[in-house]
Amino acid sequence: MKAEGDNFKLVDIKVGKHFKLSDFRCRCGCGEVAYTPKLVTALDDLAERFRRDVVVTSGFRCEKRNKEVGGEAGSLHLTGAAVDFVVRGVSPAKVAQHLAEWGGGLGEYDRHVHLDVGTSKRWKGKSS
Repeated sequence: MKAEGDNFKLVDIKVGKHFKLSDFRCRCGCGEVAYTPKLVTALDDLAERFRRDVVVTSGFRCEKRNKEVGGEAGSLHLTGAAVDFVVRGVSPAKVAQHLAEWGGGLGEYDRHVHLDVGTSKRWKGKSS
């Protein structure tokens, strides 16, 4: 952390080969952040496998943000244990196929993939 007047500013540190802490920060502007190293490792592996940028579209969500996007009350995004992302230039179906052996939750949507470290389950949905 870096002191800035009476406030503190989060220093953006690398948390993986291709990711920084800010990639997982809540998108509402509250500044809160949490992430799970196992998810970062999986995303790094995808970036290496496809040789493409992996873009986190939703990492950690505060309660307010989770409600705004219609997230479930017990969403794993609330603890940093879930991530929604895209692999640029690769279809979500192809990404999900590559992650077939993932031990947690894997959701394939029209425009993104959801990955979490919860119980092993698979689903397909529509992006909103």
